[in-house]
Amino acid sequence: MLPSRIPRPWPFRILISIAGLLEKTALYRVRFEEAAVFAAAARMTGLNDFGNDHFRDGLRTLLEAGDRAPLHSAGRIALFRFTIFNLANRLRFVDAQKRWPEIFEAELHPPIVVTGLPRSGTTFLHRLLGLDPSHRALSRQEMLPIPVPGEKRRSQRVWAVINDQFRLYQRFMPDIDRKHFTRADSPEECIWMLGMTFESTVYWVLAPLYEYLEWYSYRDRFPKYVEYRRMLQLLQSADPKRRLVLKAPEHMDGVEALLGAIPNVRIVQTHRDPGIVCSSLNSLLHTTHGAGVHEMEVPRMAEANLRMLERAVERNLAARSAHPGIVHDVRYDRLVSDPIGTVRDIYGYFRMPFTREFLDRLQAYVSAHPKNEHGKHQYSTEIFHRSEAESVLRFAAYRARFGV
Repeated sequence: MLPSRIPRPWPFRILISIAGLLEKTALYRVRFEEAAVFAAAARMTGLNDFGNDHFRDGLRTLLEAGDRAPLHSAGRIALFRFTIFNLANRLRFVDAQKRWPEIFEAELHPPIVVTGLPRSGTTFLHRLLGLDPSHRALSRQEMLPIPVPGEKRRSQRVWAVINDQFRLYQRFMPDIDRKHFTRADSPEECIWMLGMTFESTVYWVLAPLYEYLEWYSYRDRFPKYVEYRRMLQLLQSADPKRRLVLKAPEHMDGVEALLGAIPNVRIVQTHRDPGIVCSSLNSLLHTTHGAGVHEMEVPRMAEANLRMLERAVERNLAARSAHPGIVHDVRYDRLVSDPIGTVRDIYGYFRMPFTREFLDRLQAYVSAHPKNEHGKHQYSTEIFHRSEAESVLRFAAYRARFGV
């Protein structure tokens, strides 16, 4: 059973105490209010046009959930600052659309989007596909803040600051690497970029925002994917000769909307036993949520994850039935046992050239990065479901469709 009380390294305990003093003395005031975050983002960028109003409902829900969440002072400050950062990123994005309209009129080359249940091999597959010299798999530092034309290459000082932030991240969550290894220059999920739509699971991954997750689970996805397409056009403009390769489990329940916004998208979906998926996800979020709270509501978190994935599977199955043959499926066990063969299958399915240079890169990467190289991620199914029979029942249609 995962513990409800979170053990912390001493530097983190000091940081939480300092954050508490800042809030109590009003030296840093956290206000989960629209006016406060809008004003802060405008000051940060010198811009004030946030674009269409579709994002406001999500922002409002996020702010309300953040104010009610049982976050300690450092957690509140972190969520508040992340919200402002995403609003500032939105301002930059809207400004780019006004200043360089030709970018958003250009054809979008068919991107590859990897999706699937969380913890089902999407990260590994994404990084493999990103090794193709003709592909571009985005790192977090390439997405945040979103780059605009004419922007100078980010300086070595900026890169150093970003990497220092990741080292701090590791110190505060010492078990994160064996659960999800990432660095500032590693190919990463596009949920970080989608934060500016305020319709993304990135907020749930970072904090126990139950009301926000419930709202998000029933939200119409199409307007978000219209903006997503424009984000990809902007990113493509910096390197138009290479195909964008992206990944995020949250695309799994957005297949219908994704196809509506980007009809030529090439979707690859991974599959794994949902019982194992939920247990692994609970373990990961125990680490990420635990960084922002004094005490975890473990059963509540586990049930919220289960409900989220049930709804995602339901939407995915409906979209897959409506669009047969559009998505290429990859089983987790096949990916792990034969990663290069799995990639060959994907290239054959989408009729893409598989070059010798790409093969050499794949072989080198697989040899250099064995499974569990950062430590074995151990987790128990005990906190996930009341019985294995219940797990089978709740995901019966998904299991039958994809053989997991």
